[in-house]
Amino acid sequence: MFRKLLKPLWVLLALLFLLEAWLWDLIAPPVARMVALIPWQRFKAWLTARIEALPAPWVLVLFVLPDAVLFPVKLGALWVAAQGQFAGHGLIGMAVFVIAKISGLAVTVFLFEVCRPKLMELAWFCRAYGWVQQARVWAGLQVAPIREEMRLILARLRLFLSPTRASLMRLVERIRSKMHQRGH
Repeated sequence: MFRKLLKPLWVLLALLFLLEAWLWDLIAPPVARMVALIPWQRFKAWLTARIEALPAPWVLVLFVLPDAVLFPVKLGALWVAAQGQFAGHGLIGMAVFVIAKISGLAVTVFLFEVCRPKLMELAWFCRAYGWVQQARVWAGLQVAPIREEMRLILARLRLFLSPTRASLMRLVERIRSKMHQRGH
C-alpha cells in the first residue's frame, strides 16, 4: 500500500531528473559548437592546462563555483516572480530564472568537459557520476509507461484528426479558389 502511495512521488522525481538531464543534453551540443570556435579553443586549451596543474579538490571548487554564484540569482528571480503586484514581475522573474538556469547549465557543461579528467581522480566523484548515470536509466524506466501511453494517445488523436484535417484543408482550398475566382 505504502509503495503505491509513493509511486507518484517517484515518477515526479524521475520527471524532474529527466528534465534536468534533457536540458543538459539539449545545451551540450550548442556549447560544444561554441567551444569549437577559434577563440574558445585557445581559451579552452589555456584553461585545460591550468586545470591539469591544479589538485582535484580545487578543480571541484572551480566546477561548482558557477552554480554556487547563480543559486542566489535563481532564488531572487523566483522571489520576484512570486511578487504578484504587477504582471511584469512574474515575467521578469521567470525570464531571469530561465536565463540564469540555461547560462549556468551551459557553463557547467563546458566546465565538465574541461574538468572531467581531474574530477574523475576523486573516487567519490566517480561513484557519484556512475550513480547519476544509473539514475538517468532509472528515471527513464519510471516514465517509460507514461511516455508510451502519451505516444498512444497522440497516435489515436492523429488518426482521429486525420480525416478532419483533410476535410479542413479541402475547405480552405475551396475558399481560396472562390476568392481567387472573384479577384479575377
